[in-house]
Order: sequence, then C-alpha cells, then structure tokens
Amino acid sequence: SAVRNFSLRSWVRIAALGYWATGALFLVSFLAGFQPLGFEPMVVALTAAHFHLAGFVLTVVVFCLLSDAPGRTNKIIAVASLAGMPLVATGIPLTRLGFLPTFEWLSALGFALFALTIAWQHLALFFKDKYPRPARLLWLAAALCLLSGAVLAVLYALRFSYPISWVTIPNMKNWHG
Repeated sequence: SAVRNFSLRSWVRIAALGYWATGALFLVSFLAGFQPLGFEPMVVALTAAHFHLAGFVLTVVVFCLLSDAPGRTNKIIAVASLAGMPLVATGIPLTRLGFLPTFEWLSALGFALFALTIAWQHLALFFKDKYPRPARLLWLAAALCLLSGAVLAVLYALRFSYPISWVTIPNMKNWHG
C-alpha cells in the first residue's frame, strides 16, 4: 500500500504541516472568539502558538536533522515529533475535563525530554568546526532557548504535584514564550 511506502521523513513532514494547520485553526478560533472545551481566550491563543512553535517549528528542525544525519538519535526524535504534540494536546484537555493530571505531566515530561534531545543535537552541531561560526552561534542560542523552555514546561507540568506560586498561565505566557 502507498502508506507503507512513506519514509519516516515523509511522516515528519506531514506532521509538521498538520501542526501548522492545527495552530492556524486555533488562531482562527481565538480571533473568532470561539473557546474549544471552554478554554479561556488566552489558552486558545497559547495553544495556537504552541502548535506553531513546539509543533511545527520543532518538527521542521527534526526534519532537517533527520535529512542531514539519519542516525539513531534523529530517528528517535523523529518518532517523538510524531507523538509529542498529540499526547500533550490530549493530556491538557483530559486534566481540564477532571481526569487525574498524570497523563498531562507524563506527556509534558516526555515532550520536554524530546526538546532537550533536540537541544543536545544543536549543541553537537555547535561544536562542529565544519559549520560557519554564525550558524554555530545560532545553534547554541537555540539550544539555550530550548533548555530554558523545557525547564519551564516541566515546572508547569508538575504544578499539581509540586505547586510553585509563580507557575501560572500569565507568567508562563511571559517567560515560557
């Protein structure tokens, strides 16, 4: 069948487009005043941003990493790019609907590990002298941004088990974004 002929790279490309489209749908929902599952408007807007950045942009980065070096680590993060956003996007509404937050924090921790692995790959590229210095510095900056974003995401995911007073949606909007 044609589906079996798709490579992992092809699935990653399709997922990136799906995340981009989902982000656009949430942005249109925000602009139209529609609130899926009764989420506050800010949460709808932040969902759009997350699907565009954590979904689309990270998956495009994974696509590039996989295209350049299709080794084991990049294949693992490619599979994670297919599963990460859907799992987190399922966990948050489940918690919102009254289920235990366990699925949300497990999926968020898994996604943070995914982001940290991408940061690690960026650091590895930073140390390769074959690339121009400006590109290497941008990879270093990207790694540091991913590291800080992942740490904040972990703190937010664990808010039910380890409450921290400043880990709120408004603060995450300011600092995590």
